[in-house]
Amino acid sequence: MKDHWINLKKPRSGEKSSDLSSQACSGFSISRGDRMLCKCGCGRTTKVNTRNEASKGWEKGKSRNYIRGHNVRGKRSNHWKGGKHLDKDGYFIVLNPGYRKNNYVYEHTIVAESVFGKRLPLKAVVHHVDEDRSNNQNNNLVICENLKYHFLLHKRMRAISACGNPRWVKCQYCGMYGPPETMKKKSKAYHKKCNAEYEMKRIKKKMATLHDTRT
Repeated sequence: MKDHWINLKKPRSGEKSSDLSSQACSGFSISRGDRMLCKCGCGRTTKVNTRNEASKGWEKGKSRNYIRGHNVRGKRSNHWKGGKHLDKDGYFIVLNPGYRKNNYVYEHTIVAESVFGKRLPLKAVVHHVDEDRSNNQNNNLVICENLKYHFLLHKRMRAISACGNPRWVKCQYCGMYGPPETMKKKSKAYHKKCNAEYEMKRIKKKMATLHDTRT
Protein backbone atom coordinates (compact mmCIF):
# COMPACT_ATOMS: atom_id res chain seq x y z
CA MET A 1 0.00 0.00 0.00
CA LYS A 2 1.15 3.52 -0.77
CA ASP A 3 0.59 4.62 2.85
CA HIS A 4 3.25 2.18 4.03
CA TRP A 5 6.06 3.30 1.73
CA ILE A 6 8.74 5.67 2.98
CA ASN A 7 10.26 8.14 0.56
CA LEU A 8 13.74 9.08 1.74
CA LYS A 9 14.97 12.41 0.32
CA LYS A 10 18.48 13.72 0.04
CA PRO A 11 19.45 16.03 2.93
CA ARG A 12 19.35 19.74 2.22
CA SER A 13 22.14 22.10 3.10
CA GLY A 14 22.48 22.29 6.88
CA GLU A 15 20.18 19.27 7.39
CA LYS A 16 21.42 15.90 8.63
CA SER A 17 20.37 12.57 7.16
CA SER A 18 19.44 11.37 10.66
CA ASP A 19 16.77 14.12 10.85
CA LEU A 20 15.19 12.88 7.65
CA SER A 21 15.21 9.24 8.79
CA SER A 22 13.53 10.14 12.07
CA GLN A 23 10.85 12.13 10.18
CA ALA A 24 10.31 9.22 7.81
CA CYS A 25 9.97 6.72 10.64
CA SER A 26 7.55 8.91 12.58
CA GLY A 27 5.48 9.46 9.43
CA PHE A 28 5.38 5.71 8.79
CA SER A 29 4.09 4.91 12.30
CA ILE A 30 1.34 7.53 11.99
CA SER A 31 0.15 6.33 8.57
CA ARG A 32 0.19 2.71 9.70
CA GLY A 33 -1.47 3.28 13.07
CA ASP A 34 -1.19 1.26 16.26
CA ARG A 35 -2.33 -2.26 15.54
CA MET A 36 -4.90 -3.76 17.91
CA LEU A 37 -5.55 -7.33 18.92
CA CYS A 38 -8.68 -8.85 17.42
CA LYS A 39 -11.58 -8.51 19.87
CA CYS A 40 -12.67 -12.11 19.28
CA GLY A 41 -9.77 -13.24 21.50
CA CYS A 42 -7.75 -15.13 18.86
CA GLY A 43 -4.59 -13.16 19.77
CA ARG A 44 -3.88 -11.97 16.21
CA THR A 45 -3.52 -8.32 15.17
CA THR A 46 -6.03 -6.62 12.90
CA LYS A 47 -5.40 -4.62 9.73
CA VAL A 48 -5.14 -0.83 9.53
CA ASN A 49 -7.86 0.96 7.56
CA THR A 50 -6.62 2.54 4.33
CA ARG A 51 -9.87 4.49 3.73
CA ASN A 52 -12.88 5.92 5.55
CA GLU A 53 -16.07 3.85 5.38
CA ALA A 54 -18.88 4.90 7.72
CA SER A 55 -21.06 1.83 7.04
CA LYS A 56 -18.36 -0.41 8.52
CA GLY A 57 -17.13 2.04 11.13
CA TRP A 58 -13.73 2.38 9.46
CA GLU A 59 -11.56 5.41 10.01
CA LYS A 60 -8.47 5.82 7.86
CA GLY A 61 -5.21 5.19 9.71
CA LYS A 62 -6.86 3.38 12.64
CA SER A 63 -6.84 -0.33 13.37
CA ARG A 64 -9.94 -2.47 12.82
CA ASN A 65 -11.75 -4.13 15.71
CA TYR A 66 -11.88 -7.60 14.13
CA ILE A 67 -10.10 -9.71 11.55
CA ARG A 68 -12.42 -10.46 8.66
CA GLY A 69 -14.95 -13.12 9.72
CA HIS A 70 -13.94 -13.06 13.39
CA ASN A 71 -16.81 -10.77 14.40
CA VAL A 72 -19.19 -13.77 14.15
CA ARG A 73 -17.03 -16.09 16.24
CA GLY A 74 -17.80 -17.42 19.70
CA LYS A 75 -20.89 -16.09 21.47
CA ARG A 76 -21.63 -13.78 18.52
CA SER A 77 -22.13 -16.78 16.20
CA ASN A 78 -25.56 -18.24 15.48
CA HIS A 79 -24.01 -21.70 15.95
CA TRP A 80 -22.74 -20.98 19.49
CA LYS A 81 -23.16 -24.02 21.75
CA GLY A 82 -21.58 -22.76 24.94
CA GLY A 83 -17.96 -23.28 23.83
CA LYS A 84 -18.16 -27.10 23.88
CA HIS A 85 -18.18 -29.42 20.87
CA LEU A 86 -17.33 -32.98 19.84
CA ASP A 87 -14.32 -33.38 17.54
CA LYS A 88 -13.92 -35.91 14.72
CA ASP A 89 -12.23 -38.44 17.07
CA GLY A 90 -15.09 -38.42 19.58
CA TYR A 91 -13.46 -36.22 22.25
CA PHE A 92 -15.20 -33.22 23.83
CA ILE A 93 -13.31 -29.92 23.39
CA VAL A 94 -14.21 -26.91 25.53
CA LEU A 95 -13.35 -23.22 25.38
CA ASN A 96 -10.82 -22.25 28.05
CA PRO A 97 -9.34 -18.78 27.28
CA GLY A 98 -5.65 -18.45 28.09
CA TYR A 99 -4.97 -22.19 28.39
CA ARG A 100 -3.43 -22.55 24.94
CA LYS A 101 -2.93 -20.48 21.81
CA ASN A 102 -6.28 -21.42 20.28
CA ASN A 103 -8.06 -21.22 23.69
CA TYR A 104 -9.52 -24.74 23.32
CA VAL A 105 -8.59 -27.85 25.33
CA TYR A 106 -9.87 -31.41 25.77
CA GLU A 107 -12.51 -31.70 28.48
CA HIS A 108 -10.92 -34.86 29.93
CA THR A 109 -7.66 -32.91 30.39
CA ILE A 110 -9.41 -30.20 32.43
CA VAL A 111 -11.21 -32.83 34.59
CA ALA A 112 -7.98 -34.78 35.19
CA GLU A 113 -6.02 -31.63 36.09
CA SER A 114 -8.73 -30.47 38.51
CA VAL A 115 -8.30 -33.74 40.45
CA PHE A 116 -4.51 -33.84 39.99
CA GLY A 117 -4.23 -30.29 41.33
CA LYS A 118 -1.89 -28.95 38.62
CA ARG A 119 -1.06 -29.16 34.94
CA LEU A 120 -0.44 -32.67 33.62
CA PRO A 121 3.16 -33.58 32.66
CA LEU A 122 4.04 -33.05 29.01
CA LYS A 123 3.98 -36.78 28.06
CA ALA A 124 0.96 -37.72 30.21
CA VAL A 125 -2.10 -39.26 28.52
CA VAL A 126 -5.63 -39.52 29.91
CA HIS A 127 -7.22 -42.98 29.57
CA HIS A 128 -11.00 -43.62 29.45
CA VAL A 129 -11.78 -46.78 31.41
CA ASP A 130 -15.01 -47.67 29.57
CA GLU A 131 -13.38 -46.64 26.24
CA ASP A 132 -16.14 -44.05 25.74
CA ARG A 133 -14.21 -40.91 24.75
CA SER A 134 -17.14 -38.64 25.53
CA ASN A 135 -17.52 -39.90 29.13
CA ASN A 136 -15.34 -37.56 31.18
CA GLN A 137 -16.52 -38.43 34.71
CA ASN A 138 -13.82 -38.56 37.42
CA ASN A 139 -14.25 -42.31 38.00
CA ASN A 140 -13.82 -43.02 34.27
CA LEU A 141 -10.42 -41.35 33.82
CA VAL A 142 -6.92 -42.67 34.51
CA ILE A 143 -3.78 -40.53 34.11
CA CYS A 144 -1.05 -42.49 32.30
CA GLU A 145 2.56 -41.42 32.55
CA ASN A 146 3.10 -41.74 28.78
CA LEU A 147 1.62 -43.15 25.56
CA LYS A 148 3.40 -46.51 25.99
CA TYR A 149 1.65 -47.16 29.31
CA HIS A 150 -1.65 -46.08 27.75
CA PHE A 151 -1.24 -48.70 25.00
CA LEU A 152 -0.42 -51.31 27.66
CA LEU A 153 -3.72 -50.58 29.45
CA HIS A 154 -5.68 -51.09 26.25
CA LYS A 155 -3.76 -54.31 25.54
CA ARG A 156 -4.58 -55.72 28.97
CA MET A 157 -8.22 -54.67 28.67
CA ARG A 158 -8.49 -56.62 25.41
CA ALA A 159 -6.90 -59.64 27.12
CA ILE A 160 -9.40 -59.49 30.02
CA SER A 161 -12.28 -59.27 27.56
CA ALA A 162 -11.01 -62.25 25.52
CA CYS A 163 -9.66 -64.69 28.15
CA GLY A 164 -10.14 -63.11 31.58
CA ASN A 165 -6.40 -62.79 32.31
CA PRO A 166 -4.69 -59.40 31.74
CA ARG A 167 -1.21 -61.01 31.60
CA TRP A 168 -1.93 -63.34 28.72
CA VAL A 169 -0.85 -62.32 25.23
CA LYS A 170 -2.29 -62.97 21.79
CA CYS A 171 -0.66 -65.15 19.14
CA GLN A 172 -0.31 -63.19 15.91
CA TYR A 173 -0.99 -66.32 13.80
CA CYS A 174 -3.86 -68.24 15.43
CA GLY A 175 -5.31 -65.31 17.42
CA MET A 176 -5.55 -67.35 20.63
CA TYR A 177 -4.45 -65.99 24.02
CA GLY A 178 -2.02 -67.80 26.31
CA PRO A 179 0.60 -67.30 29.04
CA PRO A 180 3.60 -65.27 27.81
CA GLU A 181 5.93 -68.06 29.02
CA THR A 182 4.53 -70.42 26.38
CA MET A 183 5.16 -68.04 23.50
CA LYS A 184 8.04 -66.55 21.59
CA LYS A 185 8.17 -62.83 20.94
CA LYS A 186 9.80 -60.58 18.38
CA SER A 187 7.67 -57.59 17.52
CA LYS A 188 4.56 -59.64 18.40
CA ALA A 189 3.97 -62.82 20.41
CA TYR A 190 3.37 -66.19 18.73
CA HIS A 191 3.24 -69.93 19.45
CA LYS A 192 6.28 -71.84 18.24
CA LYS A 193 4.03 -74.35 16.50
CA CYS A 194 2.00 -71.64 14.76
CA ASN A 195 5.17 -69.95 13.53
CA ALA A 196 6.50 -73.25 12.13
CA GLU A 197 3.24 -73.88 10.24
CA TYR A 198 3.30 -70.35 8.85
CA GLU A 199 6.91 -70.67 7.66
CA MET A 200 6.14 -74.04 6.01
CA LYS A 201 3.21 -72.55 4.09
CA ARG A 202 5.33 -69.56 3.07
CA ILE A 203 8.15 -71.79 1.71
CA LYS A 204 5.72 -73.99 -0.20
CA LYS A 205 4.08 -70.96 -1.77
CA LYS A 206 7.47 -69.57 -2.77
CA MET A 207 8.56 -72.86 -4.33
CA ALA A 208 5.30 -73.10 -6.28
CA THR A 209 5.81 -69.57 -7.63
CA LEU A 210 9.37 -70.40 -8.76
CA HIS A 211 8.15 -73.58 -10.47
CA ASP A 212 5.48 -71.65 -12.38
CA THR A 213 7.97 -69.04 -13.60
CA ARG A 214 10.38 -71.76 -14.90
CA THR A 215 7.69 -73.63 -16.76
